[in-house]
Amino acid sequence: MVVLLSVVLIICILSVIILYILYFKILHSNLKVSFPILLFIVIGILLAVTYSIVLIDNKKDTAILEYETLIVQINTAETYDDCELAYNNAVYWLDKTNGHLIDGATKEQRNEIEKFVDYYNDYFK
Repeated sequence: MVVLLSVVLIICILSVIILYILYFKILHSNLKVSFPILLFIVIGILLAVTYSIVLIDNKKDTAILEYETLIVQINTAETYDDCELAYNNAVYWLDKTNGHLIDGATKEQRNEIEKFVDYYNDYFK
């Protein structure tokens, strides 16, 4: 995450420098917009793109974290109540990943959780 934000900061700085050079060397006579307004527009676009990238990265991290937490819960279930809680969380996780509320869940991860749900249904129901 820190690397991603560092890269975005470097891109923002470079884009401001390039915009400055373009504006005062090439575009100044052709544009009717002042440099601060143009700079504000470019930085706004860069911030929107950065926000989208960070949001996608966070969704993938969330999917990985929830999957790993679910696997630990499944593997450490000792009592019937623990198994039932793991089953309910697994079904909920499958519903969220199927509805794309969590992006980043792979097909293999979904298959592993579906195996547990099928095993639970066969064994306990």
